[in-house]
Amino acid sequence: LMHGGVLLALLPVLPRMASARLLRGLYWVFGWIAILSWWHVNTVLWLQDLTPALRLWTVVWDHPAQSSISLDVVVTIAVCAYWVHRQDGRKVALWFLLGTGVLSLGGAFCLHQVWRLRKQP
Repeated sequence: LMHGGVLLALLPVLPRMASARLLRGLYWVFGWIAILSWWHVNTVLWLQDLTPALRLWTVVWDHPAQSSISLDVVVTIAVCAYWVHRQDGRKVALWFLLGTGVLSLGGAFCLHQVWRLRKQP
């Protein structure tokens, strides 16, 4: 579900359907799922377990699979930020990067897509 927002761009929508409205709705749904999942995990780590950042850093690099996933996330954020910068400019790209830290990559991407679709009927 967290990757749903990215995959929505591949959704074949009939031209006579209100495709922008449908996509906005789907982006909102997937965006909220990503944001709520992100905050649920972070609240458990930071508020309940009081996991220090240094411990999280060692977890990322202790196992090859976790390192690979973490590197994938960093590269994906960089590619998405570059794409947002090319499409919408530096200011929007900076807001997007801030959003990835606060709302998750999936949440920030979905909200960015809703923002881009705002002018379409």
